[in-house]
Amino acid sequence: MTYETNSEIEILETLGVGGMASVYLARKDGRDVAVKKMHAFLASDPMSVAAFADEAHLGSCIAHPNVVGVLEFIEGSGDADPPALVMEWVEGTDLGKLVRAVNASGRLLPLDVVAAIICDVLSGLHAAHESRRADGLALDIVHRDVSPQNILIGFDGVMRVTDFGVAKAAVRTQFSEHGAIKGKLGYLAPEQLDGRCDRRSDIFGVGAVLWELLTGERMRSSVGLEVLVEILCKRPGAPSVYNRAAACLDDVAHRALASSPEDRFATAAEMCAAIANVVTPASPERVSTVTRAFLALAEEASAADELARSGERARADVGVAVAADEEPTRRIAVGEVVPFQRRSA
Repeated sequence: MTYETNSEIEILETLGVGGMASVYLARKDGRDVAVKKMHAFLASDPMSVAAFADEAHLGSCIAHPNVVGVLEFIEGSGDADPPALVMEWVEGTDLGKLVRAVNASGRLLPLDVVAAIICDVLSGLHAAHESRRADGLALDIVHRDVSPQNILIGFDGVMRVTDFGVAKAAVRTQFSEHGAIKGKLGYLAPEQLDGRCDRRSDIFGVGAVLWELLTGERMRSSVGLEVLVEILCKRPGAPSVYNRAAACLDDVAHRALASSPEDRFATAAEMCAAIANVVTPASPERVSTVTRAFLALAEEASAADELARSGERARADVGVAVAADEEPTRRIAVGEVVPFQRRSA
């Protein structure tokens, strides 16, 4: 990974805006890349810049097909030129969008596709957990924010873990303040409420994603203080309660979601092997086909909804126009039959 660049980066499209940075589709040296650019108002804060640099360093230390690669860190020069990460561009979508598309269809993902998705994620996380510096020092990376939004599903049928912005590691220059909760509450392991975590915390997060894919439901639906009670006191039911076909993965989900880290899988590789032992993961080609099919269904449904809304707006406009032509003036309800009277010349 380089820390400065003399080549030009052409911003093509805004992909998303987060609390620390915006993400863009861009072109650099003739190829598409993703650029994560820190917000200008944070660029003068040394701690924010250091955390951003840590993310770049950690990402560059993990070379694996199931992790989004960090290609370059651009230091920037202050508010007018904030720091940026240049990352591998993944043609596809995030798993959260696929989940919404599947749920909107009223169906569930096939088990072999679920197995492929989760095994890819576990393979990427295992690479992160096992990563070392060039001098052999273990980095002890823990992602801490495993969730569908941080899993990219490429149209090539391969998953890639992204966003190590809140990752815990032995080599970070910036550390979370004591008691700070990192990660999305819906996927958080119980011990993370106390600020504790290791690789088994990520396994819990993967278990929560697995449970969601198998059932079509969020494992935790509460918000505010209620979700904290769920994290501490509630164990999710077996996926087969919601999806009988998922019974073969009940034990895997139960172990991954154990309240105590000691009762979970010791490594991501171990969990991946347990899944593959009961369900043969789908090929990347099948994952790609299924993904594209569900996204196409969602796009068609969205277009149909927009067409229906446009029709309603058009009918409302016609109703108002006719109402204005009546004597006395009155509002005409959408769908009401209004007798037409030609005005005399």
